[in-house]
Amino acid sequence: MTWAYDFECDLPIRDILVALNRAGPWHWIERDKDAFGTYLSAAPRDGLRVRLYSDPGAAGENGPRYTADFRLDSADAAARDAINATFSALLMTLSPRAVTPGEYWD
Repeated sequence: MTWAYDFECDLPIRDILVALNRAGPWHWIERDKDAFGTYLSAAPRDGLRVRLYSDPGAAGENGPRYTADFRLDSADAAARDAINATFSALLMTLSPRAVTPGEYWD
């Protein structure tokens, strides 16, 4: 199961990394990929992968538009709800704007 959220944030990607790790409970690491540039990833539990990156269609990797995408290796709706609740709490620490469903990037 995959899903994503788009949002706007005034923080550059490395400041987002610091803020998310400070907030916990997920541990985020910095990565790099040609399609995204610098991006963040977390694997908070078996079978779950989360990525956060600047809009690949925009110039640069420091926002203000970002996408967070999720891949869960099961179709467990309750697990997805719990993941979304945790992520929503983490996202609020970034003072996001314009949070909307997004498109998963493969």
